[in-house]
Amino acid sequence: MNWVEKITSYFSIKGALYVVADSQGLLTREEVQDVFQKQQIFVTTIDDPMLLRLMYERNFRHVSREERATMLVVLPHQQFNLIPYDMYEQAHRIALSLEMLFSKLEPTAVHLCPIAYYEILFSKQDSLTYQLTYKESLQFILEVVLEEELRYILSDVGLIKIAMNYFKRFDTGMPELLINELSRTLQQKRIIVSPDVYECFKSKEKLSNFLNSRWKEYVAYYVKGNKEIITESPSSYSNRYFDDFSLRKQLNEWIVPIEIQADIPIEPWMKENIVVKETSKELNSISINSLKGDYSAFELKEWRVFASNLGDIKAEFLEDTITSKEIKKITTEANKAFENWMCSKFEGIASLPLLPKPKMVHQIPHFLEHKFNTKVALLVLDGMSFTQWHIIKQSLTEERWLFEEDAVFTWVPSVTSVARQAIFSGKVPRGFADSIQTTSKEEKYWKEFWIHHGFAERNIAYQKSLGLKSFDRQDLKFTSSPFISIYGAVIDVIDEFMHGAKQGHQTVNSELQIWLQKKFLHQLLDELASNDFDIYLTSDHGNIESIGLGRISQGVTVESANQRSRIYKSANIRNQTAIDNTDTLIWDNVNLPDDYYVLLAKNNGAFVPKNDKIVTHGGIHIEEVIVPFVKVYR
Repeated sequence: MNWVEKITSYFSIKGALYVVADSQGLLTREEVQDVFQKQQIFVTTIDDPMLLRLMYERNFRHVSREERATMLVVLPHQQFNLIPYDMYEQAHRIALSLEMLFSKLEPTAVHLCPIAYYEILFSKQDSLTYQLTYKESLQFILEVVLEEELRYILSDVGLIKIAMNYFKRFDTGMPELLINELSRTLQQKRIIVSPDVYECFKSKEKLSNFLNSRWKEYVAYYVKGNKEIITESPSSYSNRYFDDFSLRKQLNEWIVPIEIQADIPIEPWMKENIVVKETSKELNSISINSLKGDYSAFELKEWRVFASNLGDIKAEFLEDTITSKEIKKITTEANKAFENWMCSKFEGIASLPLLPKPKMVHQIPHFLEHKFNTKVALLVLDGMSFTQWHIIKQSLTEERWLFEEDAVFTWVPSVTSVARQAIFSGKVPRGFADSIQTTSKEEKYWKEFWIHHGFAERNIAYQKSLGLKSFDRQDLKFTSSPFISIYGAVIDVIDEFMHGAKQGHQTVNSELQIWLQKKFLHQLLDELASNDFDIYLTSDHGNIESIGLGRISQGVTVESANQRSRIYKSANIRNQTAIDNTDTLIWDNVNLPDDYYVLLAKNNGAFVPKNDKIVTHGGIHIEEVIVPFVKVYR
């Protein structure tokens, strides 16, 4: 039995209602969610009481035990009194704890560990013959996650190789206390290691940035050595890492290839991480091939990775006409599968746990509250797709910004009034039904969310329409008071570029590059960082190049008509419109308000004059629905 099977064994009664206190987030892991899905166990939280009641009444209370799924209502702590009495009375109540899984390890030590460690710790603890102390538990955990490689560390190079192996097994960084334990262990052995190397264990991004910075130095010195006589070796420039043969074999997993002139001879081991200018077309083929796959088998994780990779490649090859056509062909094929996946799987995403990372945009403020340290800033770049994010990332990288990148799903229809309000309110669209057609209540919702979580109004700031004029520190609300520790802001420029684009994405991305040269975003990030804010960037929706299907003229029978979505108060009118227009798709979702019936344009169509080409949003295209969620830091 593994740890997932151990956890799921507590919920064995088919069709029962469980109220579960999960203070350690044990049920947030995808492995647990996968087992629950196979066993028809439905998981929800108490974050939105209205949604909880709706799910209970619709999917549980009025369905026979034989036909209904098992329902788990998850609480972050043992606050069973928060559950409505009629649910509480019939529910099985369980408080999950680490002691249930790790009986021989000191609970405080295990509590420091990311859940990603649990599988290997659960399997290795059988070797223990007695209950370990806190100190012994830390040492045991360190040896287990590093696969007992500590004995082989003799230098920086050895520790870097262990960091590379560590991130092959774990997506999450090592906790600070374990890094400190690693440092103490090596110091006791009189092994001196640079502090920069210990930092590499904190995240994949830090390790990648470390290796890439050293690789740039190494290649620069190598090129210089081939052009002139020099007396020093590359090792004397702190690049001894690349003299290690086993480390060289792993480089292509971490290094961004560097372009050099074709007349520079390179050693065979360097070829995978060097781009000779004349062979850049070959790199195009390699990059594009990374997008290909069996899209029908893709699930949540694969689609998020695909969206990011697609944006990266489009940002790189937008001006390459031949490559752009091939990317468009692949995107069209993938999006057909994505559209089918959305119709069958999207509704379940909203009930997935927000930890370790949010899955949907309305979970972002809840995630920030959970991660809150002293100050937090959320910047919403209206309309930013992954293509625009990678352009922005390139610009910020030049000023030594670092990133922890992820992807989240926005709401459908993927329009500003729905998606942005979800971000700032922390609610599903049903929760702001009265304002779903406007963005005027964003500030109110943002403040209400944080006040509900114990903050005073004077601690909270919100503003929108940033980036449309030159940077001026005095315009920033968070600089107006030393008490502000929570800052939410909207940067509108990408949405402005989008709706004014004459040449499709080429116009949008060209305008974006010009705007980035003015350094508004860079200065804003500098100002936030100098004021000790943890900084997160996201988007309310992406954008696509659309082709006009022709206008649908219905006058007052349509409540709201966007370029990729139409909203009706009557299901009958919406359904008849779908029958009359075969390039449309009916979209229903339990989390949308009553009397809010959605009709979407299929594929990359738009409800504008036939064959008109525009850049827009509102549908369920992969580039509209999956958007970046990024922590930015130095």
